[in-house]
Amino acid sequence: MNKIVKMALCGALSFSFAFAAAGCFKSYENPGANIAVDANISKDYAGEITVATGAGYIADMRSVIEEFNKEYPNIKVNTQAQPDLSESILRWHNADLSKPGSCPDIFLNEGQMWVSLREGEILKDLTPYVNASFENGTLDKEDIVPEIWRLGKDGYKEDGNQYFIPTNYDQFVAIINTTILTQLGIPLPDKDWTWTECVEILRRVKDGYNDLVSNSLPWSQTGIPATMSLQSDAMMYAMYKSFGVEFFDENNQPIFDNANTRKAMEFMKSLVTAGYCNPNLELPIASGQVAIQFQSRPAIVDMQEESPQAEFPETGYFTVNDIDIWPMPVMDVEGSSGQTYVGGGTIGYAMYSRTDEPNAAWAFLRFLISEKAYEVYGSGKNIPILKSMQEDENALWRKLPREGMYQEAFISYPERFTPASFHMGMPSKIRSEIYNIMIQMNLDGIKGTKGIDETIADAVKKVNYQLSRV
Repeated sequence: MNKIVKMALCGALSFSFAFAAAGCFKSYENPGANIAVDANISKDYAGEITVATGAGYIADMRSVIEEFNKEYPNIKVNTQAQPDLSESILRWHNADLSKPGSCPDIFLNEGQMWVSLREGEILKDLTPYVNASFENGTLDKEDIVPEIWRLGKDGYKEDGNQYFIPTNYDQFVAIINTTILTQLGIPLPDKDWTWTECVEILRRVKDGYNDLVSNSLPWSQTGIPATMSLQSDAMMYAMYKSFGVEFFDENNQPIFDNANTRKAMEFMKSLVTAGYCNPNLELPIASGQVAIQFQSRPAIVDMQEESPQAEFPETGYFTVNDIDIWPMPVMDVEGSSGQTYVGGGTIGYAMYSRTDEPNAAWAFLRFLISEKAYEVYGSGKNIPILKSMQEDENALWRKLPREGMYQEAFISYPERFTPASFHMGMPSKIRSEIYNIMIQMNLDGIKGTKGIDETIADAVKKVNYQLSRV
């Protein structure tokens, strides 16, 4: 995931109940409350809005603004650096309550963080704008990937209200260092490979460690067969779901103390125990120290294309020419559910609830997922959420980090996509605690810190304590 999204996942959940203490639920006059919804303003409309985004995105955002102003020349769009996805927005919001206009009209967010902002009444409900745009044809509902679009809806449900506009499609894939496999005489798997096949490849990589060293490949004592990200919420939740596990029922009661949870945990633990991966050592595929990395697009999109390996003797970096992309393996392990799930997420933008230019802000939000915006925003690094752009063989994103890669892996099997939503239905007061309990349960289980039965029982006890607080 993008660096700013990783920052969000670390800090988002501790932020979720901060609003009450900050006085965000008091009644204040909303300067834009009585402005009628106009989802298709005139091209001559005059106004001014501010868009906040990460410092690394500002140059691209200004290019988007330049394109936007070709359609709306009289809307002035300012940019503002956004250092994080939580505290800065809360700070801007609190300032806006005293001095309207202090908060940007639009700001960057991600597929989990926006829920807390909505609970703090900081986000504009975009449902009227979305529905009107579908009706007037300025947005094509059939062209939007529904599995990603719903990450901007309440409860991630199709019928939920829309508060967040996802702008990219970012699911996990298997990034394979084909040079390592070729040097070891390991055939490359088919694109519909399975976890059983994956484990066998990792076994052969581990067994061929000495051959890697003797062939002078840049493989040091820290080399491992795979970086699996089993400790990440996206990867671990998809693994549990592939074994038929749900952590909580519709009433938020824990239902994970069962045989399926044990089977999933035992499988992940076996990968660690066998030395195929190490949750404490997350080596990137670009280091040349790992044969396979399970991660999303940002892990490779900036890799260098033509740099000779000899230029990197200290770090042993491979180039983008040494890797290719596979879809995540199909889950076929004994005890699994027969259904494969793949983790991932999205970043995007939301509108401030107190903006005095909601119609101009919507025009810009809608433009952010247009083909013209994708051509300049991220310079093709992001996967569009529009099916037409995903299917376009000449789309810029298909050429990065190099042409000839199996780019279809990034968009294949959208029905397998699952966000790490296990904690999202919890009351905001305990959401972060529930998230941390489940992450820790998984870590304790796969590392063998405690026995699996004890690990699960401890997690159930901790969850029940948190539920007793609300």
